[in-house]
Amino acid sequence: MKWINTAVKMSLAAIAFVVIAPPDVHAGTLTLEAGCKDNFALSENCPYANQNGGEVPQPSDELKTLMENYSQGLASREADFDGQDVNQVFGHTFKLPEKGTIKSAQLEIHLNPLGEILQTDQIHLLFIDDSGQDSIRWGRQIGSSNGTEGLLPTEWKDSSHLFILDLANLPLASNQDPNIFATNLIAKLNEKRFLDVYFQDDSSVDYVALQIETVPEPGISLLGLMGLTALGACLRDRKTHQD
Repeated sequence: MKWINTAVKMSLAAIAFVVIAPPDVHAGTLTLEAGCKDNFALSENCPYANQNGGEVPQPSDELKTLMENYSQGLASREADFDGQDVNQVFGHTFKLPEKGTIKSAQLEIHLNPLGEILQTDQIHLLFIDDSGQDSIRWGRQIGSSNGTEGLLPTEWKDSSHLFILDLANLPLASNQDPNIFATNLIAKLNEKRFLDVYFQDDSSVDYVALQIETVPEPGISLLGLMGLTALGACLRDRKTHQD
């Protein structure tokens, strides 16, 4: 009977270790960047540059459709990185790895105000796919003006600013409804595995960078613990039998 029990334990150990054998358990920190950190300069050496030296964002088809709807009536529509024209919309979609549980995420955005009508310039973080726009989203006016609280305590003008947003603790203005605008996007990032970033419409975007921290998937960790436990029991039984 003891050898039967030992055989069962060895089998469990073997199965568990086969499942967890790959060394990559999809844990660690990953930074996804779009646009070059060149302080709004056009550079042919940037890996995102097109043949004209402009740095091109990559919005999903679904985000592009939304941008076209937002930009109806504007003389210029989609903006590149480092663009210097007003009345443009900007969008980029970050595609996330399919494996690993996202524990935290931080978005870094370098913006520069253009022109004089900046009161309506906004940042939006969205999830748009072929089923439409998800109800979970976040948005905020950049500068504070006309009684509206922005990300900045002052008007958005004069100089560039580096915004760093914790996607687990996004700030809301006092007049924003928390039932409409979410403050924590981590669960939705794990579900959707992408993030849409959208800006409008008189600001230049130098670059955007998304940093995510992932942990091993729970199922893998549990199997690893099962395997180690079963193997330890197996070795103890073998030593007892030999003695």
